[in-house]
Amino acid sequence: MTSWMKSLANKLPILILVISLGGCATTVGLIPPDNLYPPALTTCVDEPMLTERVDKTKPRAEREKAEYVKGLRSAYLDCKDTVDGWADRRALYILQYQKKTYGYFERLWMSVTDSPEM
Repeated sequence: MTSWMKSLANKLPILILVISLGGCATTVGLIPPDNLYPPALTTCVDEPMLTERVDKTKPRAEREKAEYVKGLRSAYLDCKDTVDGWADRRALYILQYQKKTYGYFERLWMSVTDSPEM
């Protein structure tokens, strides 16, 4: 055997180990949580205030106020329901993402320090 073949034969087990373990660190196909579930989808604006009257000398009709509040409340509840669902899915995906991308000790450190992300 020539010298380069002996050198290669000595390094072959290490080379095989490096190549096989190199694939363990890759995360193919994972999308970062902020790209998949933008924070804007997990927040909802507060209920807006009643608009100003054009003529301040005349009170608003009760029917007008009731319709405004009814529509406002139903829109708020629909938004809140959607946002809560997105927030739950985002939280679960963050845990899955961390398990796939962070090592054991990184996840342990995050759980000890209560840090949501690195």
